[in-house]
This record gives sequence, structure tokens and C-alpha cells, in this order.
Amino acid sequence: MKTYAAISYALLMLLLEGCYTGGLAKPRMRNEVIMSTSMTEGIRLIKGRLEVQAPTSGEYITSIVTTSTGEKLEAKWPEWLKSPTFLDTSKTYEIELMTRIHKNPDYIFNDILRVSDEGHLLMDTSVCHVHNLPMQRQIEDGKSACEYPKNFFPTQKKRFPNDGNAYLACGSGISHPLWKCSECNKQYHAWIKSNDISMRRLAPWSNRYVSPTPI
Repeated sequence: MKTYAAISYALLMLLLEGCYTGGLAKPRMRNEVIMSTSMTEGIRLIKGRLEVQAPTSGEYITSIVTTSTGEKLEAKWPEWLKSPTFLDTSKTYEIELMTRIHKNPDYIFNDILRVSDEGHLLMDTSVCHVHNLPMQRQIEDGKSACEYPKNFFPTQKKRFPNDGNAYLACGSGISHPLWKCSECNKQYHAWIKSNDISMRRLAPWSNRYVSPTPI
């Protein structure tokens, strides 16, 4: 009886996993976290060549990872590192991807997390590039961009780019994970206070932290 129950449970887990990925070939990941009812996120290590592509109008910087088998994976490259002079497109790197699996609609999205060369860490996007502090991974605090003065955004991008907020034109209803630096967040609140902006107007649409420790 116990054996039958165990087999039934295993079959159920396989069925749920298949439903969760919507039929996608789910990559093997570690540190996997369920970010929402329609999204899971984890880390996977890929060895391959890396090429960064300049964005076209209105698009983010992308990178192409070519594995040893010739498979090509597209991943978002950090905006603050537009010209990575340390990369050699002919070399094979150890590349950690932050991979998100979505459903409804079903798709997989990759961010570059870390790049290493024979064990030597070249870049780590989980560390704030302004304050050199490890960051938390969270679901965005969505805020309405129209509530901020025009001079806010150049300052935000330069002084506290990882404040944990997503500045949106309107509520899309879709949650997106991002990084939050404690010092960026502190400077964000200091700027709001010094410019006498009402925090009630800037109340977040969502405030759901999912990772209490750096990844």
C-alpha cells in the first residue's frame, strides 16, 4: 500500500511539473525559487563563448552564449556594462544564468548573473555596481513613473539604480524580479525626503520579497 502511494505521488509530481512548464523543456537549475504562481527562477551554469550585442532602438543589451555543442542561448546583459573589454569572443567562460520560466504564455528568459574565466570571477550582477554591496532578489515594487519629477530619473540611474523599484507607465499586472541594494534603497528614500515628495503618492503596487539573502 505504501509503495502504491509513493508511486502515485511521484507520478503526480511529474504531471504537475509538466503542467508548470507548459510543455517547455525545463532546464536543470539550482537555487530554484517560486517567484509567483506563474513564474519560477533559478541559476544554471553554462560553459561557452560569450558575445555581447549592441541594442537596437528601445531594446536592452543582449548577449549570445554559444555552448560547446553549438547551442545558442540569448541572455539579457546588464545596462551599466555596455562595453565589456574583458571579454574574448573566442574563449570559453563559465557563465551563470539567472533563468526565469514563465507560463501563460510559456517562455524562458535568461539574465547574465556571473561570468568567470578558469575560476576567476570577471563580473557579478548580484553585486551593486555603484555601492559594491551584495543585493537581494525580489519581485519589483511597481511605481507610477508619472509621479516623479523629470530630474529624478537621471539621478536615480546614477546614484541609486538598484533601489528595488520598477518605474512603470501603467500597471501591467505582470511581476518581474529585480535586484535591490540596501544603500540604493536608502539613498532613494533620502532623495524623496529632501525633495519633499509625498510617500503616500509613491505607494508601491506590490511589495513581495522572495529572497532574504543574496543569491
